Amino acid sequence: MTRAIFVAKIKQMNLVIESRSALNQNDQGESLPVVMRVYQLKDAKVFERAAYVELIDDDRVLLSADLLGSQEVTLAPDATVRLSVPMEDDTHIVGIAGFFRDQGGAEWQLTIPKSQWKKTDPVKLVVRGNRMELVP
Repeated sequence: MTRAIFVAKIKQMNLVIESRSALNQNDQGESLPVVMRVYQLKDAKVFERAAYVELIDDDRVLLSADLLGSQEVTLAPDATVRLSVPMEDDTHIVGIAGFFRDQGGAEWQLTIPKSQWKKTDPVKLVVRGNRMELVP
């Protein structure tokens, strides 16, 4: 008896990024928009080791060996951004960077395995202050 194994392909990367009213605050406590970059990657190693300045200034060169695609969005305080783009076949990891004005104690980058889209679609991210977190 022959058994067939079918692997569901993830064709679309649906991502919802929500911010809270306290976002990317300046010294006066005012909330400001933050630039977010979403990278489709073959491997996460270079992205995870990258310094904030390296990614903000030279991400395409730094990630060139692994980069399959990227999108940039500006997230305003107390707003929602929906991103829906084709998921590249060779994507294994989606890397997300939030370029907050204050990097001290920031959680400014995270990685999401492609398999996450099999569990939850869309994948949801919440951004508050200078931190990002994946919503289960």
